Amino acid sequence: MLENDVNIHDEVLQRELAKSSDDKLKNIVATIQRDQNAVIRNETAPVMVIQGVAGSGKTSIALHRIAFLLYRYRDTIAAKDVLIISPNKVFADYISNVLPELGEEHLPELGMEELAADLLSHQYPFQTFFEQVAALLEQPDPGFIERIQFKSSLEFLGRLNQYLLHVENTYFTVCELRVGSVLVPLPCLLARFKTYHRVPLLKRFALVAEDVRAHVRDAARRKLTVAEKATIGEAIPRMFRFHQVLDLYRDFYRWLGRLELLRYEPAQRL
Repeated sequence: MLENDVNIHDEVLQRELAKSSDDKLKNIVATIQRDQNAVIRNETAPVMVIQGVAGSGKTSIALHRIAFLLYRYRDTIAAKDVLIISPNKVFADYISNVLPELGEEHLPELGMEELAADLLSHQYPFQTFFEQVAALLEQPDPGFIERIQFKSSLEFLGRLNQYLLHVENTYFTVCELRVGSVLVPLPCLLARFKTYHRVPLLKRFALVAEDVRAHVRDAARRKLTVAEKATIGEAIPRMFRFHQVLDLYRDFYRWLGRLELLRYEPAQRL
């Protein structure tokens, strides 16, 4: 994981970046220090976080590390196995020029806004960073500013994690489920739901339903009919309070007691 910042305050690095790409890479390579080289060639850390002030060389280290790993493990990994998540277009354009000069082919790259759209299955349009900036410049509404500040804060992240724990513990209400002659125990249903705690909430139902089908099949000692399978598949989601991401999002602000921070209409963007 790479912590990055658009601003570059290091004067030496600024001069290097102002040169042609060939000179830029040669000089970046020449200025890599011993500890930076140790980071690039580390083969034991399963997860690595590179943290530093703007202009300290985080991006250079990360790109050289990618090139090293692709060379070192060229028989097991390829460029297509690497994904670069870019914070903005400026960063994406920069690395797209640097990597080929390190001898690497084009690597898959994804922007934060593209990632968010993918995670939301492109169902919920939202404002991009540049659209937010344009809106603020056109009309600096205090309420809009307050909402952006809150959503950008560590407090928001902490409260969201607390809310998800609350949802986990209270929003899945098990009820009697009988399939043919088999009554599925309530503790069994709850246990299966908890088992998949690392799976996104609204994606657990299919997994829980499959486990319940296996339980019923073993208890009844026979294959389930199509209708019985469908009964289980429909019953599990009904035990959860919400079925849409947007409903959960609204409930989050209700749980916070800050409904004024939510502004959304069907024709608007989040």
